[in-house]
Amino acid sequence: MIRIAAVVLLGLILVVEPSGLAAQAEAAGTSMYQSHCGVEHSAFVVALDGMPMEEPEPAGRMVLAPTQRIDLVVDVSGDAPALMWSDQSIELAGFTVSGSRQATRAEPGALPPNEMSPLSLKTAVRARLSMTGGMMGKMGRVHLRDDGLSSRQAMREGYFWAFNGRVDVPEDPLLSVGVGETAVVEMVNDTSWPHAMHLHGQYFRVIKDGAMSPWRDTVLTTPGETVQIAFVGANPGKWLLHCHMLTHAATGMLTWLKVA
Repeated sequence: MIRIAAVVLLGLILVVEPSGLAAQAEAAGTSMYQSHCGVEHSAFVVALDGMPMEEPEPAGRMVLAPTQRIDLVVDVSGDAPALMWSDQSIELAGFTVSGSRQATRAEPGALPPNEMSPLSLKTAVRARLSMTGGMMGKMGRVHLRDDGLSSRQAMREGYFWAFNGRVDVPEDPLLSVGVGETAVVEMVNDTSWPHAMHLHGQYFRVIKDGAMSPWRDTVLTTPGETVQIAFVGANPGKWLLHCHMLTHAATGMLTWLKVA
């Protein structure tokens, strides 16, 4: 059994299939960003974004946005040499298999957990982040430093996206939260493009339909989607929250949070 960490750093959304290649895009508006790949062997997800899962899960169809990570435990029971390959026939991760075929091993146990404080949603500090801009976007009038600009003027300055109507990093944080306090950020993707929203310095859970995701530090938001993330202020400082399609971050999709 081999442990593989798959890391995606570029501006593509990687869609991993348990066998073969994906036949269609994961979500409307994301296809131009996508690369598809396959996993040849039986595998289990044991960590997301470097944070151990409470229980390992079989590796079904997995979507990796830029800077998201998945740690896999792979049961090498066949003779196929490649673990992952892209739809451009580029091997992403691989190893050489030798020896005779062996029986399938038992499912892996959970990795040792990291200590995380529980969320207190009833008393959470809350903020809303509206994402606008891009082709077919609704950026409208925005602010750059102390100036109000039309979307056309902002684009001439090299800004194509906005957070809460700003195209530069604001002087004031999106929210301030104390160490040990819970914060909830509601992110509204009012654009026609996907955005991989990455929070520095803290791990969060995604709240959806009354349930919470495992802990991670990056979430993919699709066009028209509203996503809530919840975290406990753990590391004091000023921390970036930005889109990890880095061309988006460089042209308007940057803000910050304060933990004190």
